[in-house]
Amino acid sequence: MVELSATAVILIVCMVLFAQLLALIGKQERIADARQVALRTAANRLEGLLAKDFAELPLAGNTESPALELLELLPSAEMKVQVSAVESAAEQPAAKQIRVEITWLDAAGVRVPGVALSAWKHAEVAP
Repeated sequence: MVELSATAVILIVCMVLFAQLLALIGKQERIADARQVALRTAANRLEGLLAKDFAELPLAGNTESPALELLELLPSAEMKVQVSAVESAAEQPAAKQIRVEITWLDAAGVRVPGVALSAWKHAEVAP
């Protein structure tokens, strides 16, 4: 009888630990999914900006609303887009740096660094 009681206690402890482990794995998967969607959203926005002509990119920084897919996973997500001039040598064409950054709040309410992508757009040079 003692062995059966000890086995039952060990089994219950194992089940509780297993349930906690499953909850932790699920939380980590949701965080990874959110980061992947944030990265895809930033990449899509950056690609759209790179498709514009050099002159159409205004030098500014602003906060934009991210994609609905991202807001479903991360309601506190913020997307910042910054276009800045880059100094270049005299023989180099003018360039602008485009930076897209997405941040959000974690479960504790602390802003997470999130994801950031940068690219450079150069003015076209006449041959």
